Parts: sequence; structure tokens; C-alpha cells
Amino acid sequence: MRESQKTLSEKLTAAVASGDVAAMCDLIAAGADVNCRDAQGFTPLMLAAYSWEIRGDFREGVRLLLDAGADVDAANISGHTALMLASIYGLKDMAKMLVDNRADIDKRSCSGLSAEDMARQNGHADIVALLQKTRAERRSASAERVAEYLKERARHYKRPDFKP
Repeated sequence: MRESQKTLSEKLTAAVASGDVAAMCDLIAAGADVNCRDAQGFTPLMLAAYSWEIRGDFREGVRLLLDAGADVDAANISGHTALMLASIYGLKDMAKMLVDNRADIDKRSCSGLSAEDMARQNGHADIVALLQKTRAERRSASAERVAEYLKERARHYKRPDFKP
């Protein structure tokens, strides 16, 4: 008999909390929801931050969840995301994995704090620097895309003198 989605998701949550990557892999393959939530709204990706904090490097588990489609910007009932939790605990490698997977670095919790604010409050200057660098890179890339679009529009309207 096939296990229910709820049972699989509960087992996935337990596997993440215990840091059992092999069980996580089996449960995801069996259909566990990588975006399931516990009573406080924590997803397996958020719980991975706790596993990383308690057990050390949990890169393999985080990568598995991200590859399986975990919502990188899901928030719990306090509005905390996985990136915010990584910022609180000083988990720079996890924070890097999350921003590399397009985590929203400007999202705010229910208390109005961003991941950068949380990293700063907890004395994690390396994460503050990572988030500031990421923001600058994303803005630069966005500005480049706008400039390229304007150039293309100018070519479309045959206005070679147009300079964005």
C-alpha cells in the first residue's frame, strides 16, 4: 500500500531534522512534498538550516531539496525564510547556496527585518557582505538588461543615434 502524501512529508521533515540525506532522497523519490510545512510553517529547506547549525555542513541535503524544487523564498508564520535562518545562524555556505538559487535577498519578515538585517544583528559580517555583493550584482545585471533592451528598441525604430 502506498503511503499518503502527509505521511511521506512528515517522514521527510524528520529526515531533514536528523540530517539523514539517504532517507530524504528515498522519500522525495516516493513523492514527499519538498514544500510541506509543519505547524509553525517551517519547510524542509528551513529545517535544513537547523540541521546545518546542529550537525555541521548539510550542503548535500540542501542541494537535494533545491534540486527537487524546494521554494527558496517560502516563509514560516514569523515571515522567516531559509535565507533569514542561515543569516541568523551565520551559515555562510548555506546562504550562498540560497542566493545562487535566486533567493529574495530583500524579503522582509513579519518584524520588518531582511536577511541582511538579521545577519548584521547577529554579528555575521561575512553574510552581510555576501548579501550586499549579491544585491549590487543583481542590480548591475538588471541595468545591463535594460540598456540592451533599449538598444534593441532603438534598432527596431532605426534610430542609431539613440544612446541609453
